[in-house]
Formats: sequence, structure tokens, C-alpha cells
Amino acid sequence: MEPDAKRTLQTAAVIGKDFILPLLERVSDLSPEGLATALDALKDSEFIYEQAIYPEVEYTFKHALTQEVAAQGLLAERRRALHRLVGEAIEGLYADRLDEYAGALAHHFAQSDDQDKAVRYLHLAGVRAGRLGATTEAMALLEDARVRARQLPQTEERDRARLEILSALLVPLLLLMEKGWEGRLEEIDEEAMDVSVSLNSFSELAASLSYRATTLAMTQGPAGALACVKKLRTLAGRLPDDELAWHIGYAEGLVQWVRGELRPALLQTRELLKRKDIGRFPGWGLTGFSALAALWWREASSLIRLGELDEVEPVLARLKAQVEEDASPRAYGLLRMTEGFYLLARGQREAAARAGAEAVSYYEQGGFRRATASARVILANALMAGGGFSEAVELLTEALETLDAHDWFSSGVLLVRARAYAGIGLVQEARKDAEGALALTRQFENRATEGEAHLSMAVVHAASDPPDYVVAEEEFAQAEECLRECEVRTPLVLALRLHGEMRLRIGDAGGAEPLLREARDLFAYMGRKDDVEAIDALLEKAQAGESKVQRT
Repeated sequence: MEPDAKRTLQTAAVIGKDFILPLLERVSDLSPEGLATALDALKDSEFIYEQAIYPEVEYTFKHALTQEVAAQGLLAERRRALHRLVGEAIEGLYADRLDEYAGALAHHFAQSDDQDKAVRYLHLAGVRAGRLGATTEAMALLEDARVRARQLPQTEERDRARLEILSALLVPLLLLMEKGWEGRLEEIDEEAMDVSVSLNSFSELAASLSYRATTLAMTQGPAGALACVKKLRTLAGRLPDDELAWHIGYAEGLVQWVRGELRPALLQTRELLKRKDIGRFPGWGLTGFSALAALWWREASSLIRLGELDEVEPVLARLKAQVEEDASPRAYGLLRMTEGFYLLARGQREAAARAGAEAVSYYEQGGFRRATASARVILANALMAGGGFSEAVELLTEALETLDAHDWFSSGVLLVRARAYAGIGLVQEARKDAEGALALTRQFENRATEGEAHLSMAVVHAASDPPDYVVAEEEFAQAEECLRECEVRTPLVLALRLHGEMRLRIGDAGGAEPLLREARDLFAYMGRKDDVEAIDALLEKAQAGESKVQRT
């Protein structure tokens, strides 16, 4: 092979299996005429072939092995120099599209002597991969950036980059929650604290501690969020008091929320939203939505559970505007999930099912696997309202497969699947799920969800063969006590209706009537006219039954 052709083959091999002519022209040391001659020779020898002429002439190696052998045939020093030249050429060609080419830039600079740029582009590529839902790839890229950044000479710029990388790395770590994630989380926190001390700057660390509280609360319950609060308190004296108070308030609100203390959680959230400078508290890296969106989600979900539905729509409008600004699959998933939850509470099951299905799709697109479980619960509830118990069981089983069977959110999935199993007559399976949900709610001190678990237990006992109405009465009573205590009207109204219907079935019309009247009042409060009419029909039946008993 002619020397020019060989040199061109090796240069192209460093670029990659596919390479465009403008990039090769920038890297090659041949004249345009010499390069054209060399490329013709390589095509004639069938080492490469032309695969596109528009918008740019593009070539590809006929065999991947040829490319690999050609690149490895270079001396290591020459190969590193070429990788740097390729990286710089990409920067020149696509100066206004560096985010789009971050992966290629990371690849080339990582194999060059320019480790500053390697760290920069590995970080950028990791963030981009995470936003596109490639969570495992994001983890690998960001971990590589973390390791290389530690090896750079110590400067303020390097340490600030390290903090950004560590903060970004937390997100795929907590999205994936692979074996050993707790230990890795502690390692990252220790490293972040060391860097923060070196910089005497703690805002980035405080933000990562407070924003992760959402994920940890929904997996480990109150203990997860409280661990964040404990770490935040160690920053006293290192941050302005008002900034530290905001982050502690953000995490403490989640402790209340996961305990089912929704009224205090709502008040805490609204206090945080009053801050005029809330815009300076940014969203958390790869989550794809801002601190404002997260707080409006918390406000909306609390209002929905409390049954104060007329207050929800303005919050949803603000959330929607913020999501349009954030414009990420995860942000859209959050919006559609919250809308689905609201529509379900309004009794609009078909619209809720559509919103739930879209939320699942957005979360899957964004690589947010755990969040798909929440969206599937909404979709399953909508299906059950229309009698689709078997489909609901399938959806909820898929949801549980994405979760740790013993985490906080699993209790909510189990208690709904228990009702779905009961709906298709699989009472033993229903009982196992309801008992598992009840145990988890007590473990995580969630009084509101404990009430829902008692409701599922009541449904199971009423569906047994023969039905155990005595125990079902006890479970309904405990459910209603928990739900009233927490002011959680949306599940309470379901408990009251099912309890009243059971009493009608066993001929206790007098006992059914007060339950159904309370359910009617709650449905009217929530604006659910169809359900009000259905309860009116049941009340007529109850009154007719009571009259019959009195005549007898």
C-alpha cells in the first residue's frame, strides 16, 4: 500500500468506522489532491466505500476489523495526537452543536493527552445521555469523568467541575438503585464534602442533599428524607441561614408527605413557594424538571389526596407552564402523572387512563423506570373503575417488578393489586398483597396509606368464600379512622361507599345509610356528579330496605 494511502487509512480509522470528508480533511496532513488520490486507492482496494454524498460526503470501513487493525497499528503517541486533532476538528466543525457531538468529543479527548477536555466532554455526554433516557450509559460516562477529574492538577475550576460531576452522578445512581448503591452514595457525599470544603462553597452540596430527598423518601420512607435533613444540618454556619432553611424545609416537607401528614406537608410546601428568590434554587441535574415543578407537584398531589379538587387546577396550570419550560420527557411524565391522578379523583376514568399511559411512555423514554410504577398505579385504578381487574393485575405486577419489594412505594402498589385480585376472585393472592401492604405502611409510619391497606383488607374479607363480614367491619372501621385522621378524602370516600354497599348486601340498611350519606357529601364536595347520583340510588335502596324492616 502506498504511504499516503496507508496514512489516510490510519487517520480515518482513528476517526471511527464511519467518517465524513470535511472532518478527515481537517485532520489529514495531505493536500486536497493527495487526499483524494489516497481515498480513491482505498476505495479501489475495497478497504472503504462511499455511503453518502449529502449533506456531506461520508465513507465507512467495509470491515470493522480493518478499522481496528489500522488504528492499533499506530504508535501510541501518534494515536493520542490524532485523537486530539479529531476532537479539535469536531469542535471547529460543530462549534454551535457541541452538546449534540458530546459523545464523540468525549471519546476522542479521553484517548488523547488533553484530559481537561476529556473531563468536560465526558460530563456533558453523561448529562445528555441521562436526559435522553440512557441512564446506564450516563452512569458510565459520569463515573469516568469523576475518576479523571480527580487526577487533574488541583485548581478552583477543576474542583467546581468535580462538584457538578458528583451532583450529576447522583441522579443515574438513584434512578437505577443497583446493588450497593447506598455505599456509593456515601462515597460520593464524602468526596463532595471534601471538595466543598476546599472551595469553601456549599450551595451545590446542599441542593443535592435536599433534592434527592424525594427519591429516598419514596424508597426508604421518612428515614430516607430524614437522613438528608441530618446531613443538611451539618452545613450550619457554612451556608446563609435562609438558604439552609429552604433546603431543610424542602426535605422536611417530604418527611410529612410520606407519613401521610398531608395538611402539614401542604402548608410547608406553600411556605417554600412564597420565596421570591425561589428561582435561584435550580432543579436537580438529570431529573429534567426544576425545583418549582417539584414543589407544584407536591402541592397538587397533597390537594388531590385531601379532596380539595377545586384548588388543583390553578396549580396544574402553573406546573404545565413550568414543564413546557423544562421540556424534558421526565418533566412531561410528571405532568401527565399528576393530571391522571387529578382526573381519577374527579371520576374521569377514561381521561385518567390516557394520562397514565402517556406518563408511562414519557418516563420510559426518559429512563425513569421507578416513576413508571406510579403512572401504572393511576392507569390500573382507572381500569379497575371500569371493571378491568385482570388488566390492572398485569400492570401492577409490572410496576412491582421495577421496585424493591420492601420499599415505601411498594405498599401503595400492593394495596391496589390486592383489590384487583379480589375483583377477579383470587382471594388468597389478594390477602397476601393486602397483608404485605399493611406491614409496609406500619414499617414506614404512613398513617394515610395504612388506612388504604385496611380498606384492601376489608375488601378481601368481604370477597372471601364464605365472606367474613365481621372482620371486614373491623377493617373498614380502622380504614375510616386512619383516613379521617389524615383528612385523606379521596380514599375515604371509596371506603365509605364500599362499606355502605357491604352493609346493604347483608341487609343492614340502617347501618348503610349514614355511611352512604357521608360518601354522598364527599362526592358532592369533590364535584363528582355521577357518583352523587349513584349514591342517591343506593340511598333509595337503603331507605326502602329500612322501611321494609320497620313494616315487618
